[in-house]
Amino acid sequence: MLRKTILTGLLLFIKQGSIFQLVVAMLIVLCFLTLVAWFQPYAARSANLFKVSSELALMVTLIFCVLLKMDRDSLEEDLPGGLDFFGSALIFVNSIVPGAALTVGVLLYGLEGIETEVYKADTQLHAFDNPLTVDEPLDDRE
Repeated sequence: MLRKTILTGLLLFIKQGSIFQLVVAMLIVLCFLTLVAWFQPYAARSANLFKVSSELALMVTLIFCVLLKMDRDSLEEDLPGGLDFFGSALIFVNSIVPGAALTVGVLLYGLEGIETEVYKADTQLHAFDNPLTVDEPLDDRE
């Protein structure tokens, strides 16, 4: 939710339609991509894989936006399909890549996060539990 708020709210204060606005958006997405890849906030590894691939898709979309802002005429001449290439590439990056990552993640890792989360909830300390206090004497522990 924080990422969405920053990408929509904060970017309003930067000149709309500028390349600088796209670069700031790319830096924000890169920060969140790094955080998600590093901390893996979801219980299921398949969900983490899907989230990273979604962040990568957003990053590639912003890179394509910067390319389209720079010089459309040279892109039309240099690319084999012209600007139609960008349309096809964006459809591929934003639908097939995250979908494939989700499918591969579920096939490789299954839905293990559901059982893991239930187990964690049963074994977690409550907010008022003191981890230093134990029911058994200190001499009996190993």
